[in-house]
Amino acid sequence: MTAPSRDSLLGGQPAGPWQALVSPAALALGPRWIDSCRAEDGSPLQRFALCPLRSPDAPGHSWRRELLQLAHMEPVAYRPVDEDTLGTRQVEGLWSFTETTLRGESELARLLHRTWCAATTPAPRPRIMGILNVTPDSFSDGGKYAEGTSALERALEMRDQGAHILDIGGESTRPGSDPVSVEEEWTRVGPVIESLAGSLGMPISIDTTKAEVARRALDSGADWVNDISAGTFDPGMLPMVAERSAPFIAMHCPDRPDQMQQSAHYGDVVSQVTGWLRLRLEACKSAGIAPENLCIDPGIGFGKRLDHNLSLLRRLWELKSLGCPLLLGVSRKSFIDHLANAEENRTPGPVGALPTDRLGGTAAALFACIAGGASILRVHDVSAMVQAAQVAHAIQNPTPHAT
Repeated sequence: MTAPSRDSLLGGQPAGPWQALVSPAALALGPRWIDSCRAEDGSPLQRFALCPLRSPDAPGHSWRRELLQLAHMEPVAYRPVDEDTLGTRQVEGLWSFTETTLRGESELARLLHRTWCAATTPAPRPRIMGILNVTPDSFSDGGKYAEGTSALERALEMRDQGAHILDIGGESTRPGSDPVSVEEEWTRVGPVIESLAGSLGMPISIDTTKAEVARRALDSGADWVNDISAGTFDPGMLPMVAERSAPFIAMHCPDRPDQMQQSAHYGDVVSQVTGWLRLRLEACKSAGIAPENLCIDPGIGFGKRLDHNLSLLRRLWELKSLGCPLLLGVSRKSFIDHLANAEENRTPGPVGALPTDRLGGTAAALFACIAGGASILRVHDVSAMVQAAQVAHAIQNPTPHAT
């Protein structure tokens, strides 16, 4: 068999023999819980996407014998769902295990059991993160809150509407946006953070890829760091966050905003995004960030086409397999317009509507986020999305409710 290329997995140059795929690409590809099924005798099975490779020192498929011993049946090919060209099906298998097996004592059984539990444990009612863009060129509300007084008023308004966290950003990350300097970014966000810290009554998150901006924000009273690059744009970010013991949101973004849409090439986007985030979580932990301070974000709309975004939203439980809280940002994203204006879905109203006109689509996408186990929802329209989240969570998690 021809070895699949590293480029077809997680980026980089073509790999050599199978052993060369083990670290880091093959490890990053699994395990992921896929779904529940039943054997021919009706007994319940749990299915996982799993690469039968374990360590750089082991020859070939070092996990294969143990997998075959644990598996209820032979693995079947696991085909990518988004495109037909990726070689992941040459690396991953779709393996079925009995629930009794998953409670076994072997290292692999314990790993699979943790993965299954992480993917299937219901999330509590998600928290709402209100977006405050103090930039002149945000895709959604560029310039509206760039002036200090309006930004402060908007922050208080979102708090009163039910937001649990405030996310303040001073650099647009819309597709094609240009970067700004540390000083320019701090000039935008610094006064707002300093004015709100200690009096807002909820955590403040700084949305930045720059370690120096994040450091100043934490010094000024911010609590969280939200980095669209998961620490890949600035090597100083992860050590700084670890030193401050701050919660850290690691988002998947394949390239810088001015180039990211040119990087929107995937096979199975869910396996690749999950694998990339798995590696970033390991980097965060190696830098000293406590696991309980980590949250992941698949980066809807960041270097992804419509089909990629929809696949991620349909299969969020595979991301939950990483055992980390999920943050989702679907608010006012352009994929909503792409769907609404498709010929088969054409809705009344002008083509090319403003981002503020995407409220209905945002609420629908938010339901998918909650069904998939999201812990935090990053939104612009706080009041409406608080209500949508309450209803969606109640539908997904039946409990007695007053009528």
